[in-house]
Amino acid sequence: MAGVSLAGSVASGVMGAVSAKTKANAEATMAIRQGKAQAQQYEASANLSEYQSKVAEQNAQIAKENAQYELDAGGVAAENALLKTGLMIASQKAGYAGAGIDVGSGTTKAVAASTRMMGDLDVMTIINNANRKAFGYQIDAYNFMNDATLKMTAAGYSRQAAGIAKESGAIAGDLAQTTGNIAAMSAVVSGASSVSDKWISFYDKGMFKT
Repeated sequence: MAGVSLAGSVASGVMGAVSAKTKANAEATMAIRQGKAQAQQYEASANLSEYQSKVAEQNAQIAKENAQYELDAGGVAAENALLKTGLMIASQKAGYAGAGIDVGSGTTKAVAASTRMMGDLDVMTIINNANRKAFGYQIDAYNFMNDATLKMTAAGYSRQAAGIAKESGAIAGDLAQTTGNIAAMSAVVSGASSVSDKWISFYDKGMFKT
């Protein structure tokens, strides 16, 4: 009877240790998996942010090119306007000459000056419109670049978070294993202590005396 009781205490300690280790392994596995899952989510977020950053950079480049195009187109249009004004004035002078009117008279000079002034106004309008459109594109480019920078910064933080999540999962797994080992050792020690107590009790009762 004493042997059965002692064997039961030993078995109880062993079963407790096995149970503790099994639970610890399950918790460790779960912690590691959760850490990896979170890390994957952060990595996916980082990849998306990097992609969005590259798109924003491309949009910024397109906006810059559009701004330069407007400036170039405005310059060409202004030159054409100047040329048109010059041709108009030349045509007016030719008409005056053909009609026998002195091209150097005050009236013809006033008409030429008026034509020149209207031509200059057209040129200024063309240049101002081109600059306004170019400035709008430059603002877009600035905003796109800011967005690209923010997205790339976010990607960096997400990658850091992924590393932390993975490391945290590993640490939690190690902690679960350590806790399990302690619990298993406690179970074994508890079983051994029970065996010792029963042994002493049985001995005191003379169960082992011949």
